[in-house]
Amino acid sequence: MRERRGRELLGGEASPSHAQRQRGGLPTERARASRASRLFIPHGAAVIGALAVLWAGNFPLLPRVGAVVPLSASTIQTLLTIKSSLGVTLTTWTATNTVCTLSNQQQLATDWTGVYCSAIGEVRYIDLEGQKLSGSIPKDISKLTLLNHIGLGTNLLAQRLDVFTSNVLPLSNLADLHIHQNWLYGTIPTALIALPKLYWIKFFRNYLTGTFPTPGPALKNMDLQHNFLSGPFPSHSATYCTATSNCFSQAATCNTTATTQRSPAACSVCGVTMTGDGTGWVVPVGGAATQVLCGGGVCAPNATVPASLGSPYVSSSPLLPMFCAVVGMDGGSSQALLALKSSLGVTLPSWVPAPTATVMGVASTSPSFPSSSSPSSAYLCPVTGALAPPLSAAAAAAGTWSGVDCNAAGAVVRINLNRQGLTGTIHSAISKLTALTHIDLGYNLVQARLSTFATPLTALTALKDLFLHYNWFMGSIPSSLLRLPALTALGLFSNYLTGTIPPIPSSLVGLDIGNNFLSGSLPPHSLQFCAAENNCLSSSTSSASSSKCNFYGTNQRPLANCAVCGIGDAAGTAGVGGGCWDGVCVADAAVPVAQGVPNGPMQPTLPMTCVGSSVVTIRSSSTSALLALKTSLGVSLTTWRTDLPCAIDGSTSSTWSGGTWSGVRCDITGNVTYLDLNYQQLRGSIHADVSKLTALTLLNLHANVFWMPLGSFTSHLSALTNLKLLQLQYNWLYGSLPSTLLALPRLTKLTLNFNFLTGTVPPVSVSLAYLSVQQNYLSGTFPSNSITYCNSLYNCFTQVGNCTSAGRDQNMGFMCSICGSVDGSGALCSGTGVCKPNVAEAVAAGAVYGPDSDLVVMYCDTI
Repeated sequence: MRERRGRELLGGEASPSHAQRQRGGLPTERARASRASRLFIPHGAAVIGALAVLWAGNFPLLPRVGAVVPLSASTIQTLLTIKSSLGVTLTTWTATNTVCTLSNQQQLATDWTGVYCSAIGEVRYIDLEGQKLSGSIPKDISKLTLLNHIGLGTNLLAQRLDVFTSNVLPLSNLADLHIHQNWLYGTIPTALIALPKLYWIKFFRNYLTGTFPTPGPALKNMDLQHNFLSGPFPSHSATYCTATSNCFSQAATCNTTATTQRSPAACSVCGVTMTGDGTGWVVPVGGAATQVLCGGGVCAPNATVPASLGSPYVSSSPLLPMFCAVVGMDGGSSQALLALKSSLGVTLPSWVPAPTATVMGVASTSPSFPSSSSPSSAYLCPVTGALAPPLSAAAAAAGTWSGVDCNAAGAVVRINLNRQGLTGTIHSAISKLTALTHIDLGYNLVQARLSTFATPLTALTALKDLFLHYNWFMGSIPSSLLRLPALTALGLFSNYLTGTIPPIPSSLVGLDIGNNFLSGSLPPHSLQFCAAENNCLSSSTSSASSSKCNFYGTNQRPLANCAVCGIGDAAGTAGVGGGCWDGVCVADAAVPVAQGVPNGPMQPTLPMTCVGSSVVTIRSSSTSALLALKTSLGVSLTTWRTDLPCAIDGSTSSTWSGGTWSGVRCDITGNVTYLDLNYQQLRGSIHADVSKLTALTLLNLHANVFWMPLGSFTSHLSALTNLKLLQLQYNWLYGSLPSTLLALPRLTKLTLNFNFLTGTVPPVSVSLAYLSVQQNYLSGTFPSNSITYCNSLYNCFTQVGNCTSAGRDQNMGFMCSICGSVDGSGALCSGTGVCKPNVAEAVAAGAVYGPDSDLVVMYCDTI
């Protein structure tokens, strides 16, 4: 038909027929001509003009057979890209072939088969009919700006037509598009039919559906036979048009040969039901508006059957089964995905609504958000497992949600969002995806407690595969996750999981937990695949001899690397302690993520600390110090046990209900910072091991029955350089006030009121802001100081200086006449004696702590 529209660029004859081109070679008398004697057409506008004159009137003066032109390197590269993308196997399509057959010339067997060029080396014509092609048209074809013929008929092309031809749209000089006898499916794009110079289309014997768009003014030859096109055929001015064996409701203007259409039964495909209208045409049952193909998706043939039999191209009879390759999601699925998009932080550009639905005969706008379980074309996804690989890849493009597959009813069954930089959480709306069988969120940046993150997944009773590898998940493996009834494969490798492995149900056949910090022993199981290398397990073999977990080897982490968050120690005791108790052991992902790390590490090695805990395991050195104090002080508290944690100092809320060390608080690393033992009727002394509590900032021992010299009682506190608050009031402490106590570098508050202290007050440290020595027997002059609050009331001072916060009142003279001194200022207890209270009488009388106002008889005792 090309002869009808004139001659080629340089005025020669119409291009040779397909049969002529495919013969290759030259006439017999030319067959022995050498390649070197062939004519090369040089570049240049002057030459082009001269050739146009010489060839005018079909009277060429140059050789006509076998003429070639050189190809530029960029054109050769473009052709090689087309070769790779379409799957061209022709041996002449090679980088060493640097010339192209001139248009209107027959080809040698060594030419680029099916490729013809203009005199300036621009590719004008590509014909690859019957080459068993099964690929796609690459984007680089747009570089062939003068291309006017594409022939890809009678091949194995199986793709959505809009996807397959998307890279053809920039070819403004394209005149012929022959893609007949393939497995092309879907609708005919309006932009394709509207190409400004498109003259001839051959789309027959494919599986095209939907309506036929209004053709562009240049389109004069249309062959659309043997498809599933529907609705009324639009008006046009084509010279040749045939559309027999379709599903048109009217094709009066496209009846060059006949108007015969497919039967209603043959047209009832992909969710539509057709009937006859009484005049030979087929129409949708219930009206066109109710007949949406695949819920607005894509109807495709099953190309696997003839392909498996070696069929080189599509056959019109018998018809291949048609089914939905792409469907509109049901309302519940689309709502759940929109919620997940927000909660997980999905940034895929394809996760947006599509604009319209494809209807048998009518294009209808779908609602912007589905509110029912009916499929909607606003949210499209490919049908999983329905198509051969060439169709599956095509169906997943253009208008579908990346990484989402549905079943034929439009329910989401697979979500694959690996390597997407996700950082969020799973929305509870995922519970609406009741048909979901596969989730892959591997290679992302999710940093969350696994038990919290996976909670919404426990509603997915159909879930079979769950992959969460290469993230920053922390905490223990929740047993509820392993108990999902349909779960058969679970991938948790390369995270920061801790704790022991829960019991493994028999339904789980594949488990990969390698590269974590899991401890304890592997529970018995019947897994077919199990990997647990690089953990802190005491053994990767369970008590059952056949229950091994060593697919990648049994090597475990070095013990030093297992000493994290109190879970283990370098001495070889993996699994010691409660870990982070009600919190979670966390690796700080902030630094690597800020440095551009795209996902969790292959070998997790970052330092780990407890986060979100209200309690913590006490460090072993602190534990030994507390147990020594328990004995020396006479602590009778039942909660001072090594199996209990320590409350974290400053924690405002707690989810821990299992008990803690009473009166003890720690920092997040397990160092004791706070010790409060007031009103415990303690009678002993402070053990030397208190010096191990180097992080201690508060010590409260007030209102007890300590009866010993203050200097001896506090002698071991000088090592506590971080101590800020010391409370010893309401005891029976006596003797002088030691200068080492007031010299503690960070001590800011000291309360010694209501004891039996004597002697003078040493110089006060500049750090001390609060001092209370009320109700003692201190004497002399109070030293100069910068104390914010000072209480020296009821002592035996002759001068209190600036210690006036609570007044200047001192004991009456006769009350200071103790232990041989008339007014408290003289020598007390000559010799080696010491002045002390008679606590025995008070205790016998029922006193459980030091006096508050009643004075006790003081006497001298020899030490």
